[in-house]
Amino acid sequence: VLTMVMFDEDAKNHHVWSYKSWFINYFDYSLEEYGQEIQYIEKLINRDVLNNSAWCFRYKIICDLLIMSSDEQKKSLLEEELDYAEQQITRYPDNISSWNYHFRMIELLRENNHTISKDISELYETQINDSVYSLEYYAKYLNLVDKSKNQQRIKDLYLILRDHRDPIRKVYWDYKITHI
Repeated sequence: VLTMVMFDEDAKNHHVWSYKSWFINYFDYSLEEYGQEIQYIEKLINRDVLNNSAWCFRYKIICDLLIMSSDEQKKSLLEEELDYAEQQITRYPDNISSWNYHFRMIELLRENNHTISKDISELYETQINDSVYSLEYYAKYLNLVDKSKNQQRIKDLYLILRDHRDPIRKVYWDYKITHI
């Protein structure tokens, strides 16, 4: 309850997020309490989709839940979170937090030996004109799934970023191109 009051004042207060994280780690939370946390974090993200602290905390909660889950539950949970991130990306495509969260859910699915049951490429393709992050994370995704098969497409995405969409990070994109 105390953290809710604090978040009403400043939902990006790092100290409150640290305290909340410590509290959950120190006390054994039940699945019901974790569910309540996810609902509360969802409210904070709905209020401010750019709240990276809320996204990071949601990630922490999901990782905690994965430890308590069976393989089937893990897959279901991660796919639900993937869908949630996609909804938030559609809502506000130019938010790196939701793109990063989405990509981490893909990585967690792979780390837990699960395949993604839908074509993720469609999300990146539909957002390509709306967000620099769609290009960046599409390249990351292609690199993750099959770097050798997608090498040219990854390079093309980095070139678009370097030359047109994100020239301020030209040196970074050159670096990425040389390390494909």
